Amino acid sequence: MSQSRDFYNERPDFEEVFLPPRTQLREPNRYLWRTGFVVMLRGALTPDLPQEIAASLAMEIGGHPDDYDVNETEGAPYKIIFRNPDVRYTAVYNNPYMIPHLDVEFGLEEWTPNWGLSYDPLLHEAWVSLIGLPFQVWNREEIRRVTARIGYPIEMLPFGLNARQFRHITIRLACHHPSNLPKFLKFREGSMSRTVEVHRTPYHLEAEGTGTLPTKLRR
Repeated sequence: MSQSRDFYNERPDFEEVFLPPRTQLREPNRYLWRTGFVVMLRGALTPDLPQEIAASLAMEIGGHPDDYDVNETEGAPYKIIFRNPDVRYTAVYNNPYMIPHLDVEFGLEEWTPNWGLSYDPLLHEAWVSLIGLPFQVWNREEIRRVTARIGYPIEMLPFGLNARQFRHITIRLACHHPSNLPKFLKFREGSMSRTVEVHRTPYHLEAEGTGTLPTKLRR
């Protein structure tokens, strides 16, 4: 029998994924605007604690315990989904809460877009052109997905049908130091792949204010 490999230790420690700052929530995530998180101030977690928390909130704020959807979650003991943002605001404002017969005291924090994240800004930008990107992903949403391993787009020059520009996608990218940008990306879609060149543009487009590149990019 062959010796089993330790695949866990062979895996890299981490890979970075870059996404632009979020300005709005998509439909499946909009419940977060009425979501809060439990902060345990005293006491122990027990199997019946979610029901006790819901009952405590119903007694203090009003409504039925079923109006407070308490779930186990990552990053906090429990996540609570309220009926609407106003109820969440009232619940957070009325911190803390007591459950005397369990000797439990808990508080609430509201969800915000930065909840669970730490401040870690990207300090560099670079203008790059993606050469060879398949035309079916020439749209802003999929370009953000394609570049998510190297940075996130701050600005994109006009491209595609409306701009009559089909040579390359040129973007201003927030990233680590530009010297760390790869020369190529391996684009995969299902079982098909293509190599896409990540070309560092030598032009100061923002300063020039032209918003265009010469037909032939310098190599």
